[in-house]
Amino acid sequence: MSSSSSRAPQLERGKACLRYGGKWCRCDGARPTCNQCERSGVVDCEYTDGGPTVSQVLEQNVSHLEARIRALEGDAASVTLHNPHAAIPRSPSQPAGQASSSRSQQLSPSQRIIQSFVNFAADFGFFLHVPRFLAQLRTSIPPTDQSPLPAALVHAAQLVGLLFCGDEALKQEEPRKLAAVLQTLSADMDPTRIVYTLQAEVLVSHYLFHQNRRLEGSYHAAAAVSIAVACNLHKIRSASWLVAPPTTPSGQDVQLFPPADDVEEGERIRGFWTVFALDRCWSVWTQSSSVFTSPATAMTQVDTPWPLEMVEYEQHLMMPQGSTSALTVQNFLDGLSTELPDQSLLALHTKAALLFAQAHHLAERWNPGSLAFQTEFHTLDGRVDALAAVLAAHAAAPRPPAARLQRGLLLARTLLACATLQLYARTGARWDDDSRVLRAAVAAADAVDGLDLARLAYVDPLLGLLWATVGQTFVGALAALRGASAAARAPHVAFSAGEIVAINALNRVLGAMESLKDNNPVIAAELTTLQALVASHRPYVLI
Repeated sequence: MSSSSSRAPQLERGKACLRYGGKWCRCDGARPTCNQCERSGVVDCEYTDGGPTVSQVLEQNVSHLEARIRALEGDAASVTLHNPHAAIPRSPSQPAGQASSSRSQQLSPSQRIIQSFVNFAADFGFFLHVPRFLAQLRTSIPPTDQSPLPAALVHAAQLVGLLFCGDEALKQEEPRKLAAVLQTLSADMDPTRIVYTLQAEVLVSHYLFHQNRRLEGSYHAAAAVSIAVACNLHKIRSASWLVAPPTTPSGQDVQLFPPADDVEEGERIRGFWTVFALDRCWSVWTQSSSVFTSPATAMTQVDTPWPLEMVEYEQHLMMPQGSTSALTVQNFLDGLSTELPDQSLLALHTKAALLFAQAHHLAERWNPGSLAFQTEFHTLDGRVDALAAVLAAHAAAPRPPAARLQRGLLLARTLLACATLQLYARTGARWDDDSRVLRAAVAAADAVDGLDLARLAYVDPLLGLLWATVGQTFVGALAALRGASAAARAPHVAFSAGEIVAINALNRVLGAMESLKDNNPVIAAELTTLQALVASHRPYVLI
């Protein structure tokens, strides 16, 4: 028998790790990871002689984490987030941030991983009820066939947590954890666990997009769409459901059990719209086809009501039982719904993503001579303006919103600005004060104003692609303005007023990308390309 398969010597009582100390496959006591945990691919090898275990501390801290999540999701006092990538505290004038950093340093590696995941879960498309998830997670580490949560979801949560844990040694475990996620992701359509599988696919897709692995990210995004459609999550509370329940193109419907309560129904509603927004945004950049085409068919028609904040489902503020919904997306695009100020962040993000995708596809089939095209163009333009006004009101609120809300509003406002860029890009660019293209690009730059980007710690990688589009617009505008104004400009005037506006806005975009590039591979790649474009247009573009 080889040495690798022989049993390790039995250690003194209390010296073995928690996971393998009482099993036939003995722990050898190696630190930080024993032989059995190393062989099993386990990141969290725990020893009880060093204090409370991860599971024990998770149980002690669950109430703290619940309060933290409620603060992040609601209008409670702003929570200062620790920047996990900073080597030192950002400023001695931020006692709240210092306290958070000090508390983080006191946690074990596994605790920091989970807390880091909680802090950024919503940014990676986490739609489940966080307190319930944490309660199930306590008894799912390590995951087994009997765990409340499937292994893929546990590993996916830990994968995102590793990304933000701030410990370079722990971050080395990311490739192994990603491999564990991909190995345990299953095509199992068990209706009792399929929503968890959907959540794991969404987390993995966001992670891969963050790493600029777009092909792999789009594969898992497509898998998430397939699951959502198979579960008929786009038909929640559907009026058409009462007539004839829809079937998926593959004919593999998953009949979910009726939701146990409003929170579980809210998870499904938020799950669908999270997947829908993910599909709408990234299908443009990956040039992949989407199930949710326009005009929709009876199969793909979305009837699910717009999502609320999770706390609203907790408070039973959703539609009364028996109420139905129909044509949610189509009514929005047709201008048959009113934009209310008190919408959930997910609803605002989803609508911005939808309008961005619609503008892209409308520009692809450009036909200004068609009356139907002109009608669709002006209707879509009006929807963009109406939603932009709602977002601007949120951004102008007297009290700065929590960091997560700031990140969400920044993305939504930039998506809408780029929707306008796509709508008007082929109308014949004008660069005067009435230029819709230039005003939209400046609006994207304005969205960055007043934000402490270091405090945000993370932004969606989509912003790298969107800012690159905005930057390219400014480069084109500056080259055109420089040539057009050279003859009319007075000798003592270096730049025209339009050039100054464009230069200042371009500098703000470049500055934002520069400040975030170290922790965002997509932004880093797009910044390099944009800087090369700027350099190639000198001396027309002087910044």
